[in-house]
Amino acid sequence: MLTTRRPLYESGTSSLDTRPASSATLALLNPPSEQAMDGREPAHHTFPLLVRDLNIPDVYVPQVEAIRKTARLRSSTDRLRFDESIRLRIHFGGMHVACLETPEGTKVLAAGFPGTGVLGRELRRQPESAANEIRIESPRPWNELMESLNERSRS
Repeated sequence: MLTTRRPLYESGTSSLDTRPASSATLALLNPPSEQAMDGREPAHHTFPLLVRDLNIPDVYVPQVEAIRKTARLRSSTDRLRFDESIRLRIHFGGMHVACLETPEGTKVLAAGFPGTGVLGRELRRQPESAANEIRIESPRPWNELMESLNERSRS
């Protein structure tokens, strides 16, 4: 069974959110230089990869630190999930991401925009025994998180 979720860490809460990202949001988050030539797959990643190995670009570090200070991360598991959520948002926001939990951490098997068939191709390559272990993430784009936090701070 494949599971889907949209992690959302805002002030220590998590919720499910099924709203699709708008094409304008995707264009802002993933400028053409960051996309593959067909605009469908992340051009700068080789899969599989561990989420923990995804860097947080310097431009995002102050914002990430500010969010960490306001989040209620009580356990090491909460902190790990928070960090993974942030990394997935920055690198794959607006995409579907096939993930697998491994002893080394969460592994990204494939990522692509909805409707491109990228995940389907990867899932067909996986052994049937792994099907119950793979989950599909749909991280919201980074800028949506920042817009939401800015709206809350103005209230």
